[in-house]
Amino acid sequence: MAESYPTYVKTPTDCKTIKIIGTEISSRRYLKAELKNKYHNKILFILMNPSKAGKTISDKTINKCAHTAFYDLSELKI
Repeated sequence: MAESYPTYVKTPTDCKTIKIIGTEISSRRYLKAELKNKYHNKILFILMNPSKAGKTISDKTINKCAHTAFYDLSELKI
């Protein structure tokens, strides 16, 4: 289900999708988001479930990842 990005995610995000030749299916290759916090290191989430999230529309799974990165990792030193 489509949702809005949380207010702490700078939108629009950077998102690349491609259309799979010979089908009506699009595949998202990546989705990059910048958060409004002091954590500037990069973090990678590898997701296997289908998602409708894109440049301006999010979903529950992406919002959970954003929540983790914003609240749980904001003071993490890697």
